[in-house]
Amino acid sequence: QRCNAKSIVCVVMDEAHRATGNHANVVLVNLIDEAGAKFRLVGLSATPGSGIKEIQNVVTTLRISQIEVRTEDDPVVKQYIHNREEENIIVKQPDAIKILDSKFSELVVPILERLREENVSPQLQYNSANLKPFTVLTAWKEYKEKTGDHRLDGHFDTLRGLTNIR
Repeated sequence: QRCNAKSIVCVVMDEAHRATGNHANVVLVNLIDEAGAKFRLVGLSATPGSGIKEIQNVVTTLRISQIEVRTEDDPVVKQYIHNREEENIIVKQPDAIKILDSKFSELVVPILERLREENVSPQLQYNSANLKPFTVLTAWKEYKEKTGDHRLDGHFDTLRGLTNIR
């Protein structure tokens, strides 16, 4: 038996930073919202994002109205952190990884070239090695908003999937 989405009052979501694009958590929140539920969402993430845009995207997508941040210096957290030592070790990239990067580029470059032919976004003009899923998603949204054209959805989706596995 299915749960009546309108009766949901609280959703607790771990790894909330993953709620972008068509992620299951985004679909879930949209379905609950569309059902007319009056609910609260508690989103948890140890790694909310590396930049303001990424974090704002999650905040907007999940309809977050309040953010609480706890660092290891916070008194509530500090009591659980013990002495630790950090050591940076620089590891030479193995040849196998270099080969995989090369193969990745072989997959990505033709898709990027096709998108560039359509003048999709200046964001996709950079080196494929630095391409991030959020960059692809943003370019895709901008392209659809600007043109209303869905012919390249498959290219964007494939490119985003490839950048996710990288």
